[in-house]
Amino acid sequence: MVDQAAAREIFEHELAALTDAEEKTAEVLGKIVPQIHSLKLQQLLAKYQQVSTGQVKRLADIFKLLKVPPQKATSEGMDGLIAEFSDFVEAETPSAIGYDVCAAGFAAKTSSYQSACYKYLNGLANASNNNSCAILVYDSQTEERDMIQNVDRLFVDLYHDLASG
Repeated sequence: MVDQAAAREIFEHELAALTDAEEKTAEVLGKIVPQIHSLKLQQLLAKYQQVSTGQVKRLADIFKLLKVPPQKATSEGMDGLIAEFSDFVEAETPSAIGYDVCAAGFAAKTSSYQSACYKYLNGLANASNNNSCAILVYDSQTEERDMIQNVDRLFVDLYHDLASG
């Protein structure tokens, strides 16, 4: 038997943490995108920034559906991904292609992490009998999966450029 109250409590907490993660993603991508040298990667990560901003709005809509004020809880996972990227590029000052590869890696890791978060959140939405929320969560999960595939396709060119340059 599902404890819907417990599922809802966990759902709201994870929703708050994912809101923090998406806000941070949009903010960091805003700093990364102007420094990217590959036009294709720059366009893709600018799109990812827009997607993240849209997901923040969608998460706020989910809070409205739940009839609770939007909340934020620190996303330790996102903090770690941001720190890993920032620490490396500050300490190593990579070449132009090196920076692009690292930026693409950040996007790949971030979209994979957030896709997993949305999958978990979707299960919690269903367990707490919030089908309307589950649909919105699934939409975000799909956007993250699409980003994973798009970054993976771009990596082929980036790796080639890195190897030849």
